[in-house]
Amino acid sequence: MTNSIERASQPQRFQAVDALRGLAALAVVFYHVQGALNRGVQSWLPDPLRRLAENGHFGVNVFFVLSGFVIARSVRHGSMTLGYFGRFVLRRSIRLDPPYWCAIALEVLLIYVGLALIPSLGTPVPSSAQLLAHTVYLQDILGYGQLIPIFWTLCYEFQFYLALVGILVIGQIIAQWTGQRVANVTLVIFFTALFLASVGAHHSWINGAPRGLALDRWYEFFTGVIAWWVVSGVLPLATLFAAWGVNAALARHTDSLIEGILVVAVSTLCLLSARYPSIDRRFKLRPLQFLGAISYSLYLYHASVAWRVVSLVQHFAGMSLTPMVGILTWLAAVGIAIAAGYVGWRLIERPSMQLARRVTLPVRAGLAPEVTGPLAAPAP
Repeated sequence: MTNSIERASQPQRFQAVDALRGLAALAVVFYHVQGALNRGVQSWLPDPLRRLAENGHFGVNVFFVLSGFVIARSVRHGSMTLGYFGRFVLRRSIRLDPPYWCAIALEVLLIYVGLALIPSLGTPVPSSAQLLAHTVYLQDILGYGQLIPIFWTLCYEFQFYLALVGILVIGQIIAQWTGQRVANVTLVIFFTALFLASVGAHHSWINGAPRGLALDRWYEFFTGVIAWWVVSGVLPLATLFAAWGVNAALARHTDSLIEGILVVAVSTLCLLSARYPSIDRRFKLRPLQFLGAISYSLYLYHASVAWRVVSLVQHFAGMSLTPMVGILTWLAAVGIAIAAGYVGWRLIERPSMQLARRVTLPVRAGLAPEVTGPLAAPAP
């Protein structure tokens, strides 16, 4: 369990986590802008930069590990009851849903504006059922598909939150019925089985998971959870090594290897930044912290605005852009995405965070209530 020394010494936020979250969001922006431009400009970036941008989708893997770490930390003092679960879900919803719903509304608005100005675009208009499914993160499970491709990660994140806290609540109920020792053994067995099933599903060793279920990415999120439990003394460091080893042993291709390296690197950085403040302080650079602060909004809104910047340029200048026009378009798309992220954070996300903090979470007996809200853990 987390002891009193840890509670007193741990900062409210880890600067390394914030910085890494911002860089991961920016990597995803680079990836999508690069993908849009590659339809007409094949050689406008030097090869190393092009490869970096084309691999920006791995920022999603970074997000999942970070989310596991910060959510596990945020519930560390929780009194795991059904009431806690309900208040946790409410708090997460208030924190995450308004910016997400605004992203849905923005995309729909831009679809209608685009069709009004350029009817030849032929962009399909989403149905009411599709939009309703999106608002409750069920679009994939119900078979409606994604209004914006990045939204699948938000559906996964919400499943992660519900699963982790829900399982911990069930463990506490078991402890009340049978004792803490039996509950602990039950949780270890269940979490181990779920982790193995997730790694197997992700690496295609296990097939047949229901559509839209977050099983294939749970192992990344849970590796972040393990990292926090190691920091807080709940689990030994060997547990984290074992998680890394299982993932590496089942990897089957190059992308799996890259994902495995990222999972190890991100969970290691989380552990080190929590244990060694001197390492964490190295990430205090203002640009990194700025990106970390706006990362959720940047992730949510970048696709709608950045893709349309590229599309507009290609509509009026032609698909085959010169390298110079390609570079200027890339800079404009990324810059507008960052600006949209800042506006969204300022006007929508920050008020949502302030409102969410008003929902207090019950803590275990003998522990002081949280002074501030938990670390924000938005998805990619």
